[in-house]
Amino acid sequence: MTRYLYYSIVVVLLGALLYMAHGIYAPLAASASVSATALIPAPMQMPSSGYILKTLLIITFFVHFILVNIVLGSAVLATVNAFKKTPLPGGTAADAAFMPDALALAVNFGVAPLLFAQVVYESLLYSSSVLMALWWLAVPLLVMFTYYALYISKGGSRQSNGWRRLLLLLITLLLLFIAFILVTNNTLMLRPDTWPEWFKKPGGNMLNTGDAVFAPRYLFVLFSALAVGGLFMAARSAWRLRGLAVNGAEAERLVAGGNERIKYGLHCYQLFLLLQFCAGLWLLFALPQHIRAMFTGGGVWTTLALALAITGGACAILAARNGKVWAAVCLEFAVMLVLIVARDMTRVAMLAPYAGAKEALPLPVRHGQDAAFAFFLFCAVIGVTALVWILRVAMQAFNAQPHERAKSSGGEGA
Repeated sequence: MTRYLYYSIVVVLLGALLYMAHGIYAPLAASASVSATALIPAPMQMPSSGYILKTLLIITFFVHFILVNIVLGSAVLATVNAFKKTPLPGGTAADAAFMPDALALAVNFGVAPLLFAQVVYESLLYSSSVLMALWWLAVPLLVMFTYYALYISKGGSRQSNGWRRLLLLLITLLLLFIAFILVTNNTLMLRPDTWPEWFKKPGGNMLNTGDAVFAPRYLFVLFSALAVGGLFMAARSAWRLRGLAVNGAEAERLVAGGNERIKYGLHCYQLFLLLQFCAGLWLLFALPQHIRAMFTGGGVWTTLALALAITGGACAILAARNGKVWAAVCLEFAVMLVLIVARDMTRVAMLAPYAGAKEALPLPVRHGQDAAFAFFLFCAVIGVTALVWILRVAMQAFNAQPHERAKSSGGEGA
């Protein structure tokens, strides 16, 4: 019965994808001569200073992006490990054991940056989401199916190796496709000049794959995820070996297997970080000339960001080559934050030509209810602090129960 359920879900997903793909090749509708700026809705008032919202957007997206890279990169490496003749110690079940929790965290931590982006770039992000509505609305369904498949692959001995391999391959393909949709929307919102094409294909399945920036940006994201996935494998193994005393054959086997995973993870990190450099160079030359000039001396902050990213990446590779896992982790996080800031500066510059038609669309200069927003942040800090305190007290009480039971049983025995 369960097998038929799996087959039914796969058939439904394939049918939905075929329906969306059919719209790409649908007959062209009557074309209309409409300017790009006419399709941009009028912006609404921001609830607070754009600089505050932009800072919160960058911070929350930084956390979300780390988790997304861990999930995507670990899924690809787990799939490769599953199909290897001599897999790494621990097997595929160990590779997939943490991924359901990581995916849940990635989804939950993705809510905040999405909301902040919708506030800062609402006129553009909402519009691009509507233009590719079929693909965009498929993301929650694909994420839920991936989440379910991850839990099945976590089944341990209940699942055969062949079945787990197929599940991991399906999970990887779903995650790659979700990344494809997200990159498409993020690039489509930057190109309002392509929006009038919707009148030729008004089916809600508009894509931006013809953009010169799309392919290098997708590869840049993919190689970043693979590098972080390898680094996370090394860091996870190093954390497990922390303080492990070698006494006996089993402990020696664990240490040998952990060191092998650390070595393999750091090797993957170095390889894919170098490939990310190559994709980044391609992305830089694919950008419009005036945007590229910002990173090659035309802008102080953008040039500094590019120099810091290259220097930090080179230092991270050297740290990985020397086996310094935690130094590589710190450098990778720093480089990732710099790249996210550079990404936002690039977005502002690319949307600048449309700011004249619609009042300062990409620029965070409008102010609104600063006092109300500050009060909201104050209440949020108080609420989070109280929640942490409650959880701490609950955990202390939960851990104290076994000791009290042991005491009472010991007293009764006496």
